[in-house]
Amino acid sequence: MRRLCLSLLFWSAFVHGTETADSWKSVELEWEPVENAMSYEVRLTPTAGGTARTFKAQENHLTQEVPVGTYTLEVRCLDKNGETYSPWSAGSTLEVAIKEIMPISPEDNSVIDAEGDKKQAIEFKWSPVDKVKIYTLKVWSSDKKDRPWIFTGTETNKKLAVPPGQVYYWQVSFESANETDYVQQPKVFSFTVQGTKLLMPEITRVAATQMLKWPENPDASEFKLRFFYHYLDETEWTLVRDAEVTAAQWPAGKLKAGMYKVEVIATAPRRMSSDPGVLEFTVKPSTAELTQALAGR
Repeated sequence: MRRLCLSLLFWSAFVHGTETADSWKSVELEWEPVENAMSYEVRLTPTAGGTARTFKAQENHLTQEVPVGTYTLEVRCLDKNGETYSPWSAGSTLEVAIKEIMPISPEDNSVIDAEGDKKQAIEFKWSPVDKVKIYTLKVWSSDKKDRPWIFTGTETNKKLAVPPGQVYYWQVSFESANETDYVQQPKVFSFTVQGTKLLMPEITRVAATQMLKWPENPDASEFKLRFFYHYLDETEWTLVRDAEVTAAQWPAGKLKAGMYKVEVIATAPRRMSSDPGVLEFTVKPSTAELTQALAGR
């Protein structure tokens, strides 16, 4: 039987419990298959000393929970007759630990206001990891997941200009500078670059129908409206209606005598909301109302 050629791929690692010396992690290993092999044995020997752990695998891959630590990893195979094992492969160092890279900027789930309609310069910064040969930064937008930006380098920062009005995702992985392979599961972080502020609605009132109107805004998807009232002899506003509308108008309906104020804010996904458009107006009592009021004195 030919000697086993060991070529390992580390696909994932999941933390179980707290991050202490007694933690266990699940590692997934894969190696080059050997022709006519009936099964395989994987041996993990702690480099700091201790009892080796041996696991059997029917195929050329294994998922196993092991304590955190550094191991010498070896693999051998059993021949098709189930009688003879090959020699152990050359040892490979495996450190069962996650070296986490954390974002410094943009912060995870942060919202960034765009300055103008042009691309916005975003500086990505992340926490360093010891003994790194190279970092790989991957950035993608919510609408172009299959077309990411990918950069490699030794620095822990990178500037990139991105269009506003998008949600972006980013992650950083690394390649070790020594011969130790580190189990990695790069975290994904996100941020939103909001587009420029929407135009403020300029509100007008059609007195005959009490229809409140403002110009159409193709960039706005919705308008937040608040309607206030107070009696003619008062000054304190009372909120009487809080609504969200899609049309550039709102029927106030039949109004009693008093002072009214309406505020309208234009909104849209991933755009800065407009300043509130404000209109105050008075509805005077009718002749009948005045006559009734005078008669009641």
